[in-house]
This record gives sequence, C-alpha cells and structure tokens, in this order.
Amino acid sequence: MSFILAGFVLAADYYQNLNYSRDILLKQRDYLIETKSKINEQINLLNNKLDKINQYLDDNNRSLNEIEYALKNARY
Repeated sequence: MSFILAGFVLAADYYQNLNYSRDILLKQRDYLIETKSKINEQINLLNNKLDKINQYLDDNNRSLNEIEYALKNARY
C-alpha cells in the first residue's frame, strides 16, 4: 500500500512540475511575441524613414544630373 501511495505522490509531483514548466513557457512565449511585435513596429517605422530618404536621394540625383547636363550644354 505504501508503494501505491508513494507512486501517487511521485505522479502528482511530476504532473505539478510539468504544469509549472508549461506555465513558464507560456509566459515566455507571450513575452517573446510582444517583444517581436514591438521590434517589427520599430522596423516598419525605420523602413518608412528609409524609403523617404531614398526618395529624397533619388530626387537629389535627378536634379544633379539635370544641372550637370545643363552645364555641359551651356558652354560659351
């Protein structure tokens, strides 16, 4: 009888440890998902800024090319 009781206690401890481990992993997953979301938001904001800078750079290069073309054709 004491073997059965000891086995039951071990099984209950094992089950409790598994539940604890699962709860910790669920909390960790929630934290990682939240962190991933925040980082993705920051990346999107930076990508938008980078797109604008690239547009300004393209405009600048176009204007520079037009000026250089005009200078080549405006020789005395």
